Parts: sequence; C-alpha cells; structure tokens
Amino acid sequence: MPQTSLRGSGDPLDAVRAWWRAWERRDPAALDSLALYDYFEFTGSADRHTVGKDAFLRVAQASFGRGTLAAWSIRDEVVRRLGDVAVCSYHWEQSGTLDGKPFTARGVATDVLRWRDGSWMYLAHHTTRATR
Repeated sequence: MPQTSLRGSGDPLDAVRAWWRAWERRDPAALDSLALYDYFEFTGSADRHTVGKDAFLRVAQASFGRGTLAAWSIRDEVVRRLGDVAVCSYHWEQSGTLDGKPFTARGVATDVLRWRDGSWMYLAHHTTRATR
C-alpha cells in the first residue's frame, strides 16, 4: 500500500498519524521512511525496548507476524517545537489481535521528531499503558 507523502508538511502530528497508520497497515516500508537511523523506543515491555532503526524494523516485522492493529485513536495532543525538533504527547487507544486473541490497550505516548530533508521523522517513541 503506498504511503502518503509527508514532504513539506509542517505539522508534526501528520507524522504521528502516519506512524499509527503504518502499524495498522502492517507497512514496514512506511515505518522505515518515518524513522531516523538513530531511532529508539521504549514501550514498557522488555521485548519492545529497541535502539537503532534496523533493530526497530526487525521488532516491527516480528510484531506484524504476531498480531493486527484493527483500530486506533489519539487525542489530547500537545506539541512543543524547538527549531527542527518537536515533542508530541498524546493519549492513545488501540484494539486488534495478538497471538490470535483480541486485545484492547490505552495509555500515553511521547514522540520526539526531527525535521529532516523536508519532513518530520521519528527519533524516539515512548508509550506507557494505562493500568485502569
């Protein structure tokens, strides 16, 4: 599935939404185009703490084999920009399947993006699941 180009989009939230759509579509090429080489993430579980774009793409591919993201939403977005860096915080909700079983999850996320070559790209992604 072709990715919509984000080139020239001055809104970092366009990249955040593209990120979630890439997960929904199970599209490693889109994730590759959105992540910087020195990307890192921590999602609150040991198997999802990755450093480096190559490691992230391997984890993403393995995740695509285990489940699907059927629906997602983000809300209460806050963006802080400092030159070519943007920090985006928001609440997220998602549902789908994992290892053949349905799941739902929600929490908060913080994404650090950098303006590079005419688009916002991911430097870091951190999520914390809500416990209630």
